[in-house]
Amino acid sequence: MFKIVNNERLSDNMFRVTFEAPLVARKAQPGQFLMFRVDEFGERMPITISSYDREAGTVSVIMQRVGSTTALLASKKAGDYVADVVGPLGNPAEFDNMHKVVVVGGGSGCAIAWPQAKEAHRLGCDVDIIAGFRTKGIVVLEEEMRACCDHLYMMTDDGTYGEKGFTTVKLKELLEKAKADGQQYDHCNQNYPYGGIRHTDIVVHLLGRGDFFHALFTENRVAHGLPPHISFRIRRMFCPFLYS
Repeated sequence: MFKIVNNERLSDNMFRVTFEAPLVARKAQPGQFLMFRVDEFGERMPITISSYDREAGTVSVIMQRVGSTTALLASKKAGDYVADVVGPLGNPAEFDNMHKVVVVGGGSGCAIAWPQAKEAHRLGCDVDIIAGFRTKGIVVLEEEMRACCDHLYMMTDDGTYGEKGFTTVKLKELLEKAKADGQQYDHCNQNYPYGGIRHTDIVVHLLGRGDFFHALFTENRVAHGLPPHISFRIRRMFCPFLYS
């Protein structure tokens, strides 16, 4: 059994849950995930590690309440327990020889974007973040993201906060501007709900519909010469896999 140290509500359906899991905290690195199970009858759910404290022996995740498992975890209080917390799993984020980085998060994908931007910033990279939400009322992690970047571009679909428009449009604008100025990004990391795409030179981590990230992947490869390195998790299937 693993104790819940804190359960913080970030918005109507977004929660930051902190588990007491010293063995996971000891080895965790930015970009990795864990698997949790609320009770012995529950499903195993993968979720990105948003932060960890090795001294306190805790790991935190940020989740959106969208189904029965996440709703059950969201209902838990500090001092309650879950059946399993397993990790860290997956490959950590790679920032070797990176100097200029752009990180993109859409909605709950900001929970994945933030720890990777934080690591890039810690390593001395110039970091730009594009964060997109449907509307102002569901904006989360703005202060945390602002603290680990040089420029933060806030986007909303309806224009109620920051700039009106989509993160993909803003990303294209920044990539084209950087190319024109001769200051191209070494690393680009995109995060949306469900799955992922990564490139190696500029690395794109993209979560969304298959046709959407196929189109964006093709466009970025043609326009910016990005080598293919793709990883994503299929909707309804808790089994990440890699294509490269």
